[in-house]
Amino acid sequence: MSQLISLEFQERGRLVTALLNCSCMRNALSRDQALADLPAGVSSRINRFPSDQADVDSIVRACMSFSGALDRLLEIVYYHEGGSLSAQRLEQVVSEIRSKLAAPDQELAPVAHHPTEIAEVTPAPRAQPSQHLLLPYLCNRSAQEEELKKRWREHRENRARRPFLGVIHGDEYECHDMFIERLLTESLPGLLNLNVSMEPFYWYEPPNPKATASQFWQSLGEKCLGLPFEPVEALRKLVLKKLEDSGRPLFVNIGWLTENCEPCDAELFDSFLQFLEEWPELPANKVVICGLSLTYQRSKSSASLFSFWQKSPNDKLRGLVGRLKSKSSDKFTLAVLPELHAVTRKEAEDWPSHPKVRSQRQIHKDVITKLYRQSEDRPIAMEELAQKLQELLSGNPQTRN
Repeated sequence: MSQLISLEFQERGRLVTALLNCSCMRNALSRDQALADLPAGVSSRINRFPSDQADVDSIVRACMSFSGALDRLLEIVYYHEGGSLSAQRLEQVVSEIRSKLAAPDQELAPVAHHPTEIAEVTPAPRAQPSQHLLLPYLCNRSAQEEELKKRWREHRENRARRPFLGVIHGDEYECHDMFIERLLTESLPGLLNLNVSMEPFYWYEPPNPKATASQFWQSLGEKCLGLPFEPVEALRKLVLKKLEDSGRPLFVNIGWLTENCEPCDAELFDSFLQFLEEWPELPANKVVICGLSLTYQRSKSSASLFSFWQKSPNDKLRGLVGRLKSKSSDKFTLAVLPELHAVTRKEAEDWPSHPKVRSQRQIHKDVITKLYRQSEDRPIAMEELAQKLQELLSGNPQTRN
């Protein structure tokens, strides 16, 4: 019988959150398609809800009532997701839950009964993604990491008990998600001198950038704490309690596309910045880092044919990001990292010399040089380049002679 036949509140909540991050489970329509592959006896027992979180929780609860049904649901999700980063995170969560359930002498924390209490389970160490998976993304990005280090040193000196906001921006083909994964597993642990992994919260379906600060708090309460409709002041106290009980720094990842930021005016991010200002003072030695990812969509790169003198939506958003650098507050630190750009030939030729790459496979620089000559030495988008570098790591390069 599967270990996943019985889950306590906290484990079920973690599993529901991980499932919601998967594209095939994010909305009712895609969930219907996935659930069609469950046995009829299981799917007919699922009570459906308009709220995405309540709906996925109901699906998990119903599957727990049938031996093997939850494992079958996971198989379906992995099939639809392929090798996506969300599927890998789901696998990590499932692995951590199985490990916890397999430890008979490890007691689970009691479930909270009052709606404004949080029952904390001591988090298992975060399973690290495959080194092989991250290796292609160790190429370039040194400018972003240097700026992050510089601003973090200033933060520790001046605002150590306030949130830190890092703004990551660039073209949609520059693999924002893997850059964030690189920060979580490569950059931040060394920068923060950590002996534990960070606790990531991937803020799926965040409010619109122009939402009010109160709406950001309500969304955070629902998505991170599992407590919708709580007063904002109560949510702030619960966030503090979560930080005090947790042994790990909190990394909040929130992202918007260009289309989410239209119309792009000077006040676009004011409410979100107000939300950060309203965070209570953090407990001593506790860290909250928010990574705001802004993705420029290629479909938004051109201005309207009827207003050719205007900037494109991407250029408007890029200009607003540039002006964010002048924003300052004593309530949080704001670091706008350099824009993520396509990788130049020199940056790629340096990649085989990275110690972690060399420890996995010896790759001659000439192979990278030939790859760039095929593209007339133009910079290559990270998404395309990472695929080619992965082929080199696997020993199956598809480059032409």
